Amino acid sequence: MGYICYFATIIVGLIVGATFTASQFWMLLLVSPLMCIAAGSLGMLIVGFIKSPATAGMLTMMFAMVQMFLSGAMIPINNSSGVMAVISHAMPMTYCIDLARGLFYNGMPEYESTVMYAPTTNVIIIAAFTLLFFIVGTINFVRTEKNK
Repeated sequence: MGYICYFATIIVGLIVGATFTASQFWMLLLVSPLMCIAAGSLGMLIVGFIKSPATAGMLTMMFAMVQMFLSGAMIPINNSSGVMAVISHAMPMTYCIDLARGLFYNGMPEYESTVMYAPTTNVIIIAAFTLLFFIVGTINFVRTEKNK
């Protein structure tokens, strides 16, 4: 399903006049599994704490929407300060979006004004969030299942 959305986004981008090179396309395609795993780990964290599947699904969607708007995907956050900066940097999707931008704008003059962190830094932060969420989510899920 993720790749269907990826290709749909590419098609919409082409329709509205976005241009990109083949290497940019392939770089973004190569990192998309990392982003999917990071998103899945957030779902695992939520499932670890919530017993009801309906509630877990609703919370997962809520977190996804909040991240979409506050991670820089829709609204630029490079110059955010205060509470907005703290919230946006506490979200894994912020680093996924920044990684994608870093790979897309690599070697372009817009890189410095668009990208917050080096791609390596983003990958390390994404991996740390993913590991933490999988570990904590799994521990809580197993604990919940044992207590049934």
